[in-house]
Amino acid sequence: MDINDFVERLKDECPLLNNKVFVVSDFDIEMPTSIQPTYAFVIQMHEDGGDITNGKLNQRGYSQEMTAQIGVVIAVKSVKDLRGAENNNLLQEIRAETHEALRGWQAPNTTARVTFMAGKATYYKNLTTYWSDVFQTKFIFKSNQF
Repeated sequence: MDINDFVERLKDECPLLNNKVFVVSDFDIEMPTSIQPTYAFVIQMHEDGGDITNGKLNQRGYSQEMTAQIGVVIAVKSVKDLRGAENNNLLQEIRAETHEALRGWQAPNTTARVTFMAGKATYYKNLTTYWSDVFQTKFIFKSNQF
């Protein structure tokens, strides 16, 4: 599964992000400081393998349906006004855009529509709030010999 499909979907469907959507590997191990919020980045978080789908273990190859979780981390300034209300409003508007873009969408080369799993505040640094939403989909993994 290619997480760049998720990046492109968010760039196309989320105008509040101004095309500032990245893959987490674009950054150093520390949270990014060179890019000014507001932006988002996508992380392939977790995969679980199901049963082998062809059921013929004596063949040289196999295919397997995988469940994949994708994280979307949104970064917004923490201090925009004295109470942070504008920051929270912007965060909620961006979350609404990302949910609208991803929930129910089926990415290329996947076997299931994207569903929302969970969300939480993840990190605070350099007056920036990082919020993570986790989405899930499925795809077929095929061995090289299949």
